Amino acid sequence: MKNTWYLFKEPYDKTIFYSKMAAYFAERTYRTQFPYLINSPETSWFVIEDEHKKVIGFSSFEEKRRGVEIGDVYVLNDEALWKKLVSKTIREAKKLNKPLLFTAVKTKEEASFFQYKGFKVQRFSKNYLYLEMKVPVIE
Repeated sequence: MKNTWYLFKEPYDKTIFYSKMAAYFAERTYRTQFPYLINSPETSWFVIEDEHKKVIGFSSFEEKRRGVEIGDVYVLNDEALWKKLVSKTIREAKKLNKPLLFTAVKTKEEASFFQYKGFKVQRFSKNYLYLEMKVPVIE
């Protein structure tokens, strides 16, 4: 099974991006699953397609005032691929050279993997665990 990985960073062709990701932004099922999914000029995306050109995973990260926020990381039923996607997202987000990476996750399993990658739990709410990782800034 051969997957194809895409990295969409500004400037990129929005037509190509939305041809792959439209369902996740428009369909009710996904809107419920990803209520905070949004695209902006500051957002970069990894998108993974299977051999049939079906999107089977994506992640986003966005430069913010306090650092880089890692958004939703989604993979269809493949924990190993999810971990690979998280790792690639962290690596790419670090390249923005900001002092902090941060994210919010829904499950303890997700939080555990982010902790394994160097994040620390900062707080939690009813639905989310909030994690941060300090990153050395290269002058």
